[in-house]
Amino acid sequence: MTEMVKRLKENGIITVLGSVFPIGVKDVRNAVILEENKIIKNLCEEYGAIFVDYYSALVSDDGITMQDLSVGDDLHLHALGYNKVANCLYPVFDKIFGKK
Repeated sequence: MTEMVKRLKENGIITVLGSVFPIGVKDVRNAVILEENKIIKNLCEEYGAIFVDYYSALVSDDGITMQDLSVGDDLHLHALGYNKVANCLYPVFDKIFGKK
């Protein structure tokens, strides 16, 4: 991913990377996701890419598991979950394309 982001920057392409979504069960994957998100955020900071933090918008009050936003499998979002994702993207679009 680093090489891809580096090449995009070298070619003047606006790059947007999003965090990995939380999952709805408490297990080791949650810790892995948090670490992956730190890596993605640091990569964005290093190369001037835009980081979209979906994780914070989707995580429950426990700070680990996904809110009740899945289709029942604790992984894939339903319409309300995707609405939250879209709300994360609107400010990014405004930043890139200008507010209308």
